Amino acid sequence: MTITRTLTSEPDRLVHLPNRRRGALTWLFAVAGAVLLAWQASTFVRWIARGHVESIVRFRDPGATSWVAARVFELVFLAITIALIVYIARNALRQKRFTLDAMIAVALLSSAWLDPAFMFYKQIFLYSSQFVNVRAWCGDMPGVLNTQCGNTPEPLIVPLLYVDVLVAALLAAWVISKVRPRVGSWSVWHTVAWAGLVGAVFDFVMEVPAVHLGLWKYASGPDLLAPPGLQDANRYSLTTAFTFALITASVTALRMHRNDRGESFLERNQTRTVRSRFVSLLAVIGFIQLTVIVSFAPAMLAAPYAGPWEHYPAYLTNGMCDNNVRDGATPYPCPAS
Repeated sequence: MTITRTLTSEPDRLVHLPNRRRGALTWLFAVAGAVLLAWQASTFVRWIARGHVESIVRFRDPGATSWVAARVFELVFLAITIALIVYIARNALRQKRFTLDAMIAVALLSSAWLDPAFMFYKQIFLYSSQFVNVRAWCGDMPGVLNTQCGNTPEPLIVPLLYVDVLVAALLAAWVISKVRPRVGSWSVWHTVAWAGLVGAVFDFVMEVPAVHLGLWKYASGPDLLAPPGLQDANRYSLTTAFTFALITASVTALRMHRNDRGESFLERNQTRTVRSRFVSLLAVIGFIQLTVIVSFAPAMLAAPYAGPWEHYPAYLTNGMCDNNVRDGATPYPCPAS
């Protein structure tokens, strides 16, 4: 059967196509998803068994502006996530099936476990303990090289930020619907380019205020990769724009490019059995988690070329280093000038 690529936000109910063989690509990503989920499970088991499921609160400063800013960010993204879940649930109930958007939301939520892996071998990033948080599980991740990784807070808002990538993908789909009629022919690469641009703008609008308000910092991002005026203490690294752009583009392309049966490339030749949908879910999880890992690569490769850390507030360093104030105060001196 000839495959035709279509652009849509959510297809009509899939046609029942029994006795079809699922594509090899779907199985490949499903296996990757299973392996990554196993790695995730082993990390969380070690994290729990070692008693590391606790909040980092020692260096909080309720009198700082960042305390109020953290509450605002938490409430805003909680509201956005609730609205997104309602949107997904309504479509799923209308179509009476576990939709692709629902799979993507689950995959994005599962991908949040990779967030502290960003600091797998070096403390690139600092989260504020002003957020409601838990101790990052990356310290219990098999093979981790950064001995301080488990001493950083992991805000509970982070899984919401990952799920809300789907909001950026919905926005990208809307932009593409306005741009596409003005373009002669359209391919998946057009979608990737436009969705990546929307994702980068979305990230910039979200992260620059957060960095300036002291909610998180790119402590080990080289200033060479930061735009003018967004360097040093308020560094916004272009590597993070790449991260969000790539994830948004991947999700948007997965949603919008379907075959003539309304299936994404991870759902092709499927039946509507529970087993088939589970394999599709595993494939979507594998696809998105691998995308997240690849998207981290530029920041991790650039980190060794970063300049010295700034003098950050204690609620950002959280005792991981001496904050360039006292030598030998901790086992991990802050990178100093």
